[in-house]
Amino acid sequence: MSLSAAKQYLAFPHLEPGLRADLEPLVKAAEGGDAKAIAELEDRFFEPLAFGTGGLRGFMAAGLRRMNQPNVRRTTMALATVAQRHAPGKQVAVVGYDTRINSEVFAAESAAVLAAAGYQVFLGSRPLPTPFLCFAMKALGSACGVIITASHNPKEYNGFKAYNDLGGQVVDPWDAEIEAHMATLPVVPVPPVAPGWSTPPGAGGPPAAPPYVPGQQLPGVAGWGAVPQAPKPGVIPLRPLGVGEILDGAISYMRRDPRTVLGISAIIAAAIALLQLLMFGSFATLFDRLLSDPAITSPGSGAEPNTGALAGGIAGIGGVALLVTVVTFLLNVLATGMLTTAMGRAVLGRPVSTSDVWQRARKRFWPLLGLTLLVGLAVGAVATVGIGIAVLLGYAVGQASAGLGVLLGVLLALAAVLATVWLTVGLLLAPVALILENVGVTTSMRRSFRLVKGAWWRTFGIYLLATILAYIVAQVLTLPFSFIGGIISGTQATSGELANPFTFATALAGSLGTLVSQTIVIPFTAGITALLYIDRRIRREALDIELARAAGVPGA
Repeated sequence: MSLSAAKQYLAFPHLEPGLRADLEPLVKAAEGGDAKAIAELEDRFFEPLAFGTGGLRGFMAAGLRRMNQPNVRRTTMALATVAQRHAPGKQVAVVGYDTRINSEVFAAESAAVLAAAGYQVFLGSRPLPTPFLCFAMKALGSACGVIITASHNPKEYNGFKAYNDLGGQVVDPWDAEIEAHMATLPVVPVPPVAPGWSTPPGAGGPPAAPPYVPGQQLPGVAGWGAVPQAPKPGVIPLRPLGVGEILDGAISYMRRDPRTVLGISAIIAAAIALLQLLMFGSFATLFDRLLSDPAITSPGSGAEPNTGALAGGIAGIGGVALLVTVVTFLLNVLATGMLTTAMGRAVLGRPVSTSDVWQRARKRFWPLLGLTLLVGLAVGAVATVGIGIAVLLGYAVGQASAGLGVLLGVLLALAAVLATVWLTVGLLLAPVALILENVGVTTSMRRSFRLVKGAWWRTFGIYLLATILAYIVAQVLTLPFSFIGGIISGTQATSGELANPFTFATALAGSLGTLVSQTIVIPFTAGITALLYIDRRIRREALDIELARAAGVPGA
């Protein structure tokens, strides 16, 4: 049956010579009983190449189930017919291609079909990434588009992705209608004739498009010209972001609205600094009690230590530490909500005011608090359980072999650390999703996992880089204050007497360092997380199109 289908395929007089040369020896070998040739023909012809997930993808060769010019023609013809039905008022189509083998040839084939269908076709003048096609379609108001690419597949593969008039990959009902129309077309359609094109030499021959010359525009097909620039209404261009653009955007939104962004972070940082000062005071009180206890200052005096005073001091430190931890946690949650809201408006180029950000963020404070607690508990549980298992199993195995027990414990502890990091990164974008999408706690966690999926290492790497940069900046900003505090402590130490290192001057210097550094670090870190979320949504969900519309970009 497949041999018969292959012969019918070869019977089309307008089949490309290269495909004919590829198939004829295979048919001849199959006729001679070659089992491998018969199996290959069966694989190539037992069914047509399926149209799915927005297009075609397959091994490049002659045959119904292979990626080649006839299949590109059939699919493009069906796409043109469906586009005319769903976008009758649009007369533009866009075609792009990547650097794969035959990508330029297939793109020219698709452009020829669309031009023959009456569209003004814009064909990429050089290989470009897929997002450029989407942007060009929106900028030109096109009815449909095609990108020739097979993304991550081996070099022997190529693919055809179809786009609708919204600039996204075709979905229902487009995809079903395209597949249905393809079934009505011959397996090797006649090559089209665009306006101004000639028929091939020879009387009675089928019409055919002229050969495509790389670097030369086809008749009736316009080039894209210069690479279209993505609109930038706010702090980032509305397209997939590079690492530098994410870092720059996190700084730009602070420069764009310093009164709001730095004002919010300064208030939060000041509160944290005051709490730190309170903590310093608790330690100072404890040390004062220690230094006033003869049992400590004069060990040979025989005096009994004042255990009650010491216990009270330690309890006081514990209470203050708990208070500082809880309040700092709440302040960080509040900062996340307000600064994420500020970044959302800065991306659109809209003015940001503290009152507006507060009104928007306070409505999401309690869900954000619940999410932060839930994420912290989940990450903490994974770390605690993992380390606990590592210790228990390491100890159990160590009873028989100490070396093996230590090795097993270290490996399991490392696995627990890796699982904790994986979970942390997987949930990294949940707070941003909760704020900007106005969804619930569990939905935001699922959204974060979905967005990070397939880009875990990139998300981890960028966030790690930003964290290291934030740490370096914080150390540089706190260095002068640490230096001053060190001088004060050194002056006291030279007196020859036991001195309390937790003096008010030392504590004040440390708190001022915290105030200055956190005023910069808090919005920078929050901005990085928000931009990672926006970048992932642009790459996965074409959020840039929605953002352009929301920002009022012309033609969006």
